[in-house]
Amino acid sequence: MLIPNNTNEWGNLFMVTKEKKKSKRMIVGIIASLFVVIIIVMALILANSGKVYFEDVPTYRLGETLEYEGVQITLVGYDEFTENSWATADRGKVFLFPIVEVVNPTDESYVIHDDKFDCYYKNRKVEDTANTSAAYAGYVGEGVATLGNFVDAGETQIGCIPLEVPAKWDTIELYFFDNLDEVPSFCLVVEK
Repeated sequence: MLIPNNTNEWGNLFMVTKEKKKSKRMIVGIIASLFVVIIIVMALILANSGKVYFEDVPTYRLGETLEYEGVQITLVGYDEFTENSWATADRGKVFLFPIVEVVNPTDESYVIHDDKFDCYYKNRKVEDTANTSAAYAGYVGEGVATLGNFVDAGETQIGCIPLEVPAKWDTIELYFFDNLDEVPSFCLVVEK
């Protein structure tokens, strides 16, 4: 064991010990700061998970007609309800069935299907449910079909896109994806 033999050596030994403690505190502070930053980044990632933002997608609202691949597509209305003869919406949700008109003035048939539309509420995708399918089955009985058939040349088809959305919805965005595209071709906006 080294024993200092004068006061100056005691002071140096004390300074070395103090510097080691200071260094340890600095390392602990850096590690704690990194830990806090990691937690904040993870929280931001989780808060935004599932959110989707599409830029520069042509948007159409109720009554506006768009031309796509020679056909004219118009959001003509929507039905909102909590139950019908086949299904009841989950707690805190409603069924929302936007009604779309497709006019085909071309001389060829055109195929449009509701499964080409992805529904988003507040930039989060709303998934299709078995409940929606059951509600749709009851809705068809009332005389409105889904989009999902050929629209023959010179014909018009009116159909719905069955959805189950939060009851407090105010705006729903329906993005149309054609042929497995990653970017939607257009968006129909349903507003309360």
